[in-house]
Amino acid sequence: MSRYELDDVKSAAVGYWPAILNRVAGIDDDYLSNRHGPCRKCGGTDRWRFTNLNNHGGAICNQCGKMGDGLAVIMEMTGCGFAEAIKQVAEFLGVKPSTTNRKSLSKDTKLDPFRNIELQPDNEQTLSFWCWQKRLSLEAIKKAKPRIAKYRKRHTVIAMPLTSDSGEPIGWTMYEAFGGKLPLYDPKTKETEWLKVKTLKLKD
Repeated sequence: MSRYELDDVKSAAVGYWPAILNRVAGIDDDYLSNRHGPCRKCGGTDRWRFTNLNNHGGAICNQCGKMGDGLAVIMEMTGCGFAEAIKQVAEFLGVKPSTTNRKSLSKDTKLDPFRNIELQPDNEQTLSFWCWQKRLSLEAIKKAKPRIAKYRKRHTVIAMPLTSDSGEPIGWTMYEAFGGKLPLYDPKTKETEWLKVKTLKLKD
């Protein structure tokens, strides 16, 4: 069964939330600035503000409450559910649904770790957002030749290539693209640790 992956949709939406909210939620451009004004849903005079914090499309209304991201804004303004909000944003952006069966994702650490990383098309907006979060220079990071990738088919990551002294590729250092953490499964304890940075290397 196909479904839209949240990471894919959020990655594609970076930098486009004003246009998305205008089209999907029917919010006029006048409401999509960082100025106090009336709320499209409940009115008033200065209770609404489109914060777009961290480029996630969020907003605040003193009566409706805090909407942490653009999906929350869509749900609040249109009354639709979470899955429908994701679907509408994905269709607007042209994001294709995934056909991956999550139950088939394995925790088997004996697999070649490179099988768990899939390189994606370059997306400078996602990379720029990650650099902004880390307070890093985009131009400096580009020199490391980072790639956008999917880890275990569900985590969008910034993957920095690792090379040997002779320049041969030997692995990746990965960072979750939106500031989250990545799983490290311990087969001995059968527990998962969540890491801010994760490295995949070919075995000697």
